Amino acid sequence: SVDYIGSSHQIWHLMIFWAFYYWYNTYVAYVHYKLEYGCVYLS
Repeated sequence: SVDYIGSSHQIWHLMIFWAFYYWYNTYVAYVHYKLEYGCVYLS
């Protein structure tokens, strides 16, 4: 049998999962910031 644990394709999947997790947390942080501070109006 072939050992697939640690193969480059599996590592690629882990990196993609981490990227989506990072993007989601960044989005949530931006939404919380926007809800707390609102828009900045320049006059």
